Amino acid sequence: MTIHISIKGGLGNQLFQYAFGVYLKEKYKANVYYDILPLNFIEKNLTNREYVLNEIDVNIQLTSRKTHSLFYSQNNNKLVKIVKKVIRMFHNYRFVSEDLFDEKLLINNYTYYLDGYWQDTKFADLIIKKINESPNLQ
Repeated sequence: MTIHISIKGGLGNQLFQYAFGVYLKEKYKANVYYDILPLNFIEKNLTNREYVLNEIDVNIQLTSRKTHSLFYSQNNNKLVKIVKKVIRMFHNYRFVSEDLFDEKLLINNYTYYLDGYWQDTKFADLIIKKINESPNLQ
């Protein structure tokens, strides 16, 4: 199983998103990638944010631009959206937002792009020790 997690928001949100990825990696032995490209797009009424996980010595694998482009697009052309949806369908790619996420529905040979903030302490507990040991925070 391969999982891509959208990184957005400030340090707190990014920590929860990272922790969620660690949880999924440990529980499902999944390959986890983090997509920092959404930080480049400022949505209406949102504060511009930067990728800051690298400041706390977090070593993560990043989502490629190619994979990112299958899920995000600045192009609102309906044909482009349909083509991307068909490509995702044939390659067992699934986009899942946090409000629709159900862990029981994860399928091993699929690739998931998960979009949300994932603010749950059960995820955060997994990385607290790593954060406390970070030389950048001492």
